[in-house]
Amino acid sequence: MAVIVIGLLMMSSAAIWAASIGLSTAITSAIVPSFIQNYGWEKGFLLLGGMYAVALFLGAFLLIEKPADVGMLPYGVTEDSLAAVAEQATNDSSTVVTNHKNTDMTYAQALRSPVFYLLALSFVCFAMISTFTQQIPIFFTTKGATDVQAGMVLSIAAIVMIASKIIMGIASDKLGATKAFYIFTTIYILAFCIFAATDNITILTGAAMIYAVSTGVPAVMNQLVTFEVLGKKEFTAIWGILSTASSLGLALGGPLLGYFYDATGSYNMTIIVSIVFMVVCLASFFFAVTLRQGELRKA
Repeated sequence: MAVIVIGLLMMSSAAIWAASIGLSTAITSAIVPSFIQNYGWEKGFLLLGGMYAVALFLGAFLLIEKPADVGMLPYGVTEDSLAAVAEQATNDSSTVVTNHKNTDMTYAQALRSPVFYLLALSFVCFAMISTFTQQIPIFFTTKGATDVQAGMVLSIAAIVMIASKIIMGIASDKLGATKAFYIFTTIYILAFCIFAATDNITILTGAAMIYAVSTGVPAVMNQLVTFEVLGKKEFTAIWGILSTASSLGLALGGPLLGYFYDATGSYNMTIIVSIVFMVVCLASFFFAVTLRQGELRKA
C-alpha cells in the first residue's frame, strides 16, 4: 500500500520514497526481533500495532480532496492533456486531439501478456538468490575466515544494504527504473563471479560489499520497474499479483541454496547456480522490456 500512496502523491521522486520503505524495513527488522526476545511476543505485537497506528494517523493528513490545492494534478492526468483540453475549449474549430491513445496495460491485458510472466520470472530469480545473504557467514568460514571476521563482514554488509536502498532510489529517479535494474543486477552477478574466482578474504570482503549494494533490489526496484514497464492505469491490481513473485522467490531460495551446499559440502556449486539464476533474471527482464517496447511502438 505504501508504494501505491507514493504513486498517488509524489511520482516525481517515487524511487527515493520507495527506497525509504526498504530503509525503514531494514531498521525495523533490526529492532523488533530484539524487542520480542526481551519482552515477549505479546508486547512485540503491541509494538507493531502502535507503529501502524502512528503511521495511519500521520498518513491521514496526506489525504487531499483536490490535488490542485497543493499544486498537483489528479492521478492519471498530464499537463499535456490539460493543455489540449484548454486549447479545444477556447477554439471550437480546433483540431487538437484530446483523446490520446492509452498505452498502459490493464489488469486483464497484463495476465494475457508474456511481459507480465517474464517480469515475474525475473523477480522470482532475483529474490531466490538474495537469500544467499543468510549464507554469507558460513561461506566466509569455509574460505578460512574466523567466526569474528565472518560476523564483521555481515555487519558491514548490513550497513551497506541500508545505504544502498537510498542509492537505488536516486539512480531510479535519475536514470529510470529499467536502466537502474540492469545496473544493479549486473553488479550482483559481478559479486558472485568474484566469490567464485578467489579465496582471498580481503577480496571476498570487497565482493560482499558489492553484493550488498544490490541485495535490496526486490524491496525497492520491483514495484518501480513494474510501474515503468506496464504503466499506471491498473498498477494497483497488477502489482498486487506480481509482488507475490518475490515472496515465492524468498520461499524457494533458502532451501534451494542450502540444498546445494549440503549435497556437495562446498559453496562452489551454490555460487555457480546463483550466477545461472541471475543470468536468467537479467535475460528475462531484458526480453520483458524489449517485448513491451515493441508493443508500444505498434500502438
